[in-house]
Amino acid sequence: MIRNFSRITADKLSAVRQQAISENSCPNNPAIAVAATLEDNLPSGVDPLEIAALYEKGGDCIPQAAAEQEILFTRAGLFYFVKKDFKQAMRCFEKAKSVDVPYTGRPLYWLSRSYLEIGEKKEAAKIVEFMRTRYPFSFHTIVALTTEKTDPGDVLRSKSGSGSARRSQQNPNVNLLIDQVELLKRFGYSAAASRVLDWAAAESQGFEPEVRLYLAELKQDGPDRVSQISLLSDILYKNPQLVSKQSMELYFPKVFFPVFETNIAGLDPNLLLAVARQESAFNPRARSVANARGLLQILPKTGRRFRKRLDLYDPEMNIEVGSRYLYELLKRLNGNIPLALASYNAGPERVSNWANRYPVDNPVLFTDLIPFRETREYVASILRNYYWYRRMNSAGDEKFVDLVYDAQLADRSVTSQPIAGPPEPPTH
Repeated sequence: MIRNFSRITADKLSAVRQQAISENSCPNNPAIAVAATLEDNLPSGVDPLEIAALYEKGGDCIPQAAAEQEILFTRAGLFYFVKKDFKQAMRCFEKAKSVDVPYTGRPLYWLSRSYLEIGEKKEAAKIVEFMRTRYPFSFHTIVALTTEKTDPGDVLRSKSGSGSARRSQQNPNVNLLIDQVELLKRFGYSAAASRVLDWAAAESQGFEPEVRLYLAELKQDGPDRVSQISLLSDILYKNPQLVSKQSMELYFPKVFFPVFETNIAGLDPNLLLAVARQESAFNPRARSVANARGLLQILPKTGRRFRKRLDLYDPEMNIEVGSRYLYELLKRLNGNIPLALASYNAGPERVSNWANRYPVDNPVLFTDLIPFRETREYVASILRNYYWYRRMNSAGDEKFVDLVYDAQLADRSVTSQPIAGPPEPPTH
């Protein structure tokens, strides 16, 4: 978001605000900047309806089908929704859902919620059914289905998967590369096999998704989980018919699971798996630009609060320290998982500010109102991961909704003080 006006006087801000609202030509960057600045001043003295109108104005001036357009229209809709102006919210969510980006599930979810609020249950149900078909394993689909007491895990009973489609009928070049990968893996040349796999994945772009799914399967024992997860994300989002227990187990691998099970803080190992998948894609040598390290991407200064002698590239030590830090956040936040995850990524002080800025009781609404795009998607992605790890690791998970989505936000007095030590910057 653009925040060019954060330091100007109130009078000048008011003048720019009026100009941005009355402006009917494009570009209208002041509308976006003023909306973001007003949002920073919530909850006092600011009308969320005005913020919504400004974001919508800005979105109308963004080039059509740009990802930023989806963000602005969705944000406008959320502020209309907060003020119970559901008709205007629906207009914005309709605009947002027309933009084809991976997180289109968000405006669809809130569009369905808006229909419910005005009593249009059939229209809401149609949207949820579309979400189940188009985004069968996404965060907002999980929320929509579990709210209706429907099991998103039905997709795990599908018999679809990589099957026998291990060679392409459309691109013989891919088959030659697959032959080489299988031969290299058979003789233990995993590094070379990984490189050839990358070539095969690039060569297979646009051809049979079943063959591409087999390439992702070949990657499961390789060193590069990031490319495997990225490949599977592309395949499964574009080809929901290939979502099955087999493909989901590839997409949500249980790497280092025995170590996660014995974490020193006693946390649900599925939650730690969910965090590690997002933070490092299970690479124990991962290091971010902010110097966060290892499976759970711990900053050295955070790790030293729990251990004097520290090797964050050691999986067991990283999981020990990371679990203790996450447990500390959860304890401080009355067990509220979305707030703890946001704090893990953006720092407790920022989350305290956001909890005061957006005084809503719905944890899904709070998650989607988080102003940092990175943190917003981070929390949603980990909650999605967490659901699927729990769902695949147990016969049923009827308590998941109560655990995460139906919980009230923690008492804001809890978040008014930072966790011991300085607040951490985003870790990646």
